[in-house]
Amino acid sequence: MLSLSLRARLTDPVSRADVLASLEPVVRALEPDATFERPEPRTLAIAIHPAAGPVEITHRDRELALEAQTGSAGPGYHAFVCTLADAIAASLALTWKASLDPALYFAHRDPSSLERAALDDLARTVRDVLALADKGASGFALALPEGLEVAHDGLLATPLGPRDRAWLERVAREPQHGRDVFAWPSPARDAQHFLGIALSLAWLEVRWRKPMDERERAVIERVVTSLERAHGLDASLEYPWGAWAECFALLGEESLRATRAQLKADEARERRKVRPGYRRQAVRVALSGGWSIAIPGELAERWDERGTWVASDPKRSVWITSAEAPEGHDTAQTLAGLPELPGEGDTLAMERGPIRGAMRFELQNDEQGKLHVAHAHAALGRHLVVGTFLAREETERETFLEMWGSLDHPDAAA
Repeated sequence: MLSLSLRARLTDPVSRADVLASLEPVVRALEPDATFERPEPRTLAIAIHPAAGPVEITHRDRELALEAQTGSAGPGYHAFVCTLADAIAASLALTWKASLDPALYFAHRDPSSLERAALDDLARTVRDVLALADKGASGFALALPEGLEVAHDGLLATPLGPRDRAWLERVAREPQHGRDVFAWPSPARDAQHFLGIALSLAWLEVRWRKPMDERERAVIERVVTSLERAHGLDASLEYPWGAWAECFALLGEESLRATRAQLKADEARERRKVRPGYRRQAVRVALSGGWSIAIPGELAERWDERGTWVASDPKRSVWITSAEAPEGHDTAQTLAGLPELPGEGDTLAMERGPIRGAMRFELQNDEQGKLHVAHAHAALGRHLVVGTFLAREETERETFLEMWGSLDHPDAAA
């Protein structure tokens, strides 16, 4: 898959100041929607496109390094990252040396060669998937966010939706037919580019319920804005009118453009494909300690400052953390070392292969009324996971049981 790795020496003495902070306006000049994180003090992670992982820039001593996995979004994204590298070089008066660029685009800037390299990579991946599928394997995903598994009816999940076996076989024979899987297919900021942003967000990030906060609202608004920009550039493309109208409804917008989207959706109803959105169904997400769990797709996830995984939506909230028992403990010993679960009534046992766990409910009251609480734990050998679930509706107890019963760990397959 396409990637880019660059290195440069900083020669200016003032570069020992915060070089990374100085790069943010450089990036925003090229991509106003970019967001920034500091996974560690010397690294700046730049999120540019919803179908791509971040561009990471690391500053150590007098060396600057740029790393990006670009193939997930496509050749247009790879070209953009090269343009971004040019802007950084001009800003800091440095010269990059490419240590990894399989497409050789950074050196030669040949868009046609870049697209061929991307399609050849895709064809090789598709052939590998088909070979594994012929042996009975399943659950294939191409460039989805790390730690996310999705349910779908195709053979391969991609950031622009699932692809069936017929698509894979066609791409294996003729790679050019795979171009529609790239969210950013060419360097141009054309209609396909903005449609790719909208579809990536719709498939991967939108929770398909009313937004709980400004961040969720901003995601839905970006879908709408990107679709508007794409349609303004080329109205002939195939647009997801049903999801477009749904976004307006989630935002509570009643306007001429919202009405237009709904009318278009009604016209296309008979030929409409499945609406974008992996999170319309349950998804499996990674927890700490190697654990994973299947959750309703509408839950919004985050990590708190203590390393606890938290997920919530307007109906329920979940907190899960993991730990390790002493070396040599088996599952029974790990569970025996835990305090009794709080709550009333019976403790409900959970078994999933070699994983053993339990859940117990209690009813609490606060200023808003009744609160249904579930306390749970589970273990596999010395691996331990503990969870707390909260909801206003008693019917959510079944959801909590299903979630806890979906716990998995790599050691369970050993």
